[in-house]
This record gives sequence, structure tokens and C-alpha cells, in this order.
Amino acid sequence: MISSILAIGQNGEIGYQGELPWRGMFAEDKEYYLQHTYRNIRVGARGSVNSFEHSRLCYLVSSKPSPKPDYCEDIFDYNKFTPLDILSTIQKNHPLLNVYVVG
Repeated sequence: MISSILAIGQNGEIGYQGELPWRGMFAEDKEYYLQHTYRNIRVGARGSVNSFEHSRLCYLVSSKPSPKPDYCEDIFDYNKFTPLDILSTIQKNHPLLNVYVVG
């Protein structure tokens, strides 16, 4: 299953200054995020996948493919791969886990 969890700020922004706009402010939202991504895969930009504990599997999507951060399984250059290619590859590598596109 592929799902999306987006942290949207009061002005409709997704992400704020390289972090999630609700980080540290809304305990219920943070708990929802942590419960749903636990033992599953997170896919997103640096600020999104780096916002919480690094023990969770994650894949980074970036225009700067190197160096790969140690907290991610792999990194995809979004200039070379389509979203479908990225998600298909991740699902193929982890067929029993849910994939959450986070932002």
C-alpha cells in the first residue's frame, strides 16, 4: 500500500525551513505520524525523512543524489526517476511493508 502523510502549515505550506511545520507543536499529529510509519517505509525530501528518529526505514528523493545520508536506505535523483519508478522500486524491495510518502 502507498499512502501519503503531509504536514501542512497554517498557510498551506508543506515543509517549513527544511522541517515539518507541525514538528514539536501538535503532539497528536506527531503521534499519528509515528504510529503509521513505524515498521514501514518513509519516502520524501531531506527535511521530511530526517525529522524524526532514524531507526525507521526511509528513502530520500532529492536533486542532490550524493552523498547518501547514513539514515536512509537509498537515494533517488528526481531528475532521473519518475515518482512511479521510485515507488515501484521501493515496493519491489519491501513487498510486505507499507510505503508512506511524507512531507
